[in-house]
Amino acid sequence: MGPCKYPNCPNRAIEGGGGYCDIHQGVYLKEKSEKAKAYNKNDRGYDSNKRYGARWAKIRNVYIREHPFCEMCQSKGINKLAVLVHHIKPIANGGDDSYDNLMALCAGCHEDIHHQNKDR
Repeated sequence: MGPCKYPNCPNRAIEGGGGYCDIHQGVYLKEKSEKAKAYNKNDRGYDSNKRYGARWAKIRNVYIREHPFCEMCQSKGINKLAVLVHHIKPIANGGDDSYDNLMALCAGCHEDIHHQNKDR
C-alpha cells in the first residue's frame, strides 16, 4: 500500500482502508459522514435518508450496478465511476423512480447539476 492520503500523514495506508492509515481511516469516515449530513441539511434542505428509505436504496443499488459509470462523464468520453443516482425530474416536481428518470453520476457531476438548478 502507498502513503496515507490524509494531509501531512507520514504513515502507510492499510489494506481496505480507502487509502488511509489505521489512525486516519476513522477520521476520514467521520469527516465524510459529517460532510454528508451537512450537505443534506444545508444544500438539499431535507434528509435524504428519511425521504428515500429502503425501497429507494434497492432501486439505486440495482441501477448503479447496471450503470457503473457516470453517464455525464461518459458522454464526454470519460470513464469515471458513478457513486450517486440522480432523479432527472425531481420527485418533488412529479418525477418517479423509473429508469428513464434516473442517471448514474459521479459526485462532481451531481454537484454541478444541483448548483445549476439552484442558480435558476
